[in-house]
Amino acid sequence: MNAESKAAHTRHPLVLVAEEDDDLRRTLAEALERDGYRVVDVEDGLELLDYLELTELFPGKLERPALIVSNLELKGCGGIEACRLVAYHRPAPPFLLLAADADGAVRRDALNAGVVEVLGDPSATRELLDAVAQIIP
Repeated sequence: MNAESKAAHTRHPLVLVAEEDDDLRRTLAEALERDGYRVVDVEDGLELLDYLELTELFPGKLERPALIVSNLELKGCGGIEACRLVAYHRPAPPFLLLAADADGAVRRDALNAGVVEVLGDPSATRELLDAVAQIIP
């Protein structure tokens, strides 16, 4: 394995965080970074989709995320709809949804859209970090 391959192999996974609340987005990003992840953060669903599109247009310049963490309620494009649209990007990164008021119907819709995990409390960073560690090997 050459030096470049070793560097790519040991590089920490990239997580894309989509959250419109600035303070919560910063809190989530900082918790993930302290746990060793690299983070790209966006403030709405359209920026999330734009970022993924740009990774396809500029594969050598922008890295595709290993995981997307998104709030259910986002401006422009909500979390569940964003997950459905992300599925068109191959390979589609796993999608973790933060949904404070997720009832059974919302959870079912999210899982049917391809979400791999729904967390109830967006500010519960320990729960988030545990879920991320389960999703990203």
